[in-house]
Amino acid sequence: MTKAVFFDLYNTLVTYDPPRHELQMAACREIGINVGDSDMHRAVTLGDDFWSNAEARDAINSGSTERQFQAYLEYQRFLMRSVGVDITDDQALRLIMYQRNNQPKTVLFDDVLPALDALKKCSLTIGILSNVQRETSEMLDELCLTPYIDVLMTSREANADKPEPGIFLAALERAQVEAAEAIHVGDQYNVDVVGARGVNIRPLLLDRYGYYEHITDCPRISSLSRVLDYL
Repeated sequence: MTKAVFFDLYNTLVTYDPPRHELQMAACREIGINVGDSDMHRAVTLGDDFWSNAEARDAINSGSTERQFQAYLEYQRFLMRSVGVDITDDQALRLIMYQRNNQPKTVLFDDVLPALDALKKCSLTIGILSNVQRETSEMLDELCLTPYIDVLMTSREANADKPEPGIFLAALERAQVEAAEAIHVGDQYNVDVVGARGVNIRPLLLDRYGYYEHITDCPRISSLSRVLDYL
């Protein structure tokens, strides 16, 4: 019996306005590079896996300023290689600076509030598990998420990043449910699916754009409205 549903935060519940791929395309135009919309959308979406794997490998968020800077350069090179373009360090730096000077707003995906409302009506505990090292309560208030959220667990509070067990176990303890009674929904296989499965929480991979058709060892959903099908 399902008693709790946990969600990843960024790119699961929360997205950006303007969308990240549009901001990346605008940054590219500033340095004389034109990239197609669909190509950049895919690159930015799959780039999340690149960043998460790098963080898991090198602990970027807790590393030195120099290591973080190098990671941002590597991320930009990865994005541009994904669309068939090699860039110099100077070009990568200019892309980074453009985006730092043009920060997007955080907004909800259209399916978020209807899905959370439906889950609340099922008397489920709803939680957020996020690999962030900063306070998020104010943002949740601004996005009208707070009334729906019973458990908020960040990597800063748990002292562990997904896919490490610690953040999942801390959320289970706070929700007062067993792992078999919980579902975790997230958009990254290695972070959300592998992490949840590692502590026996049932994972759902949110694949909004159909980029993960090769993943066949866990349920994939294209919309949060489908979470109800797996309770």
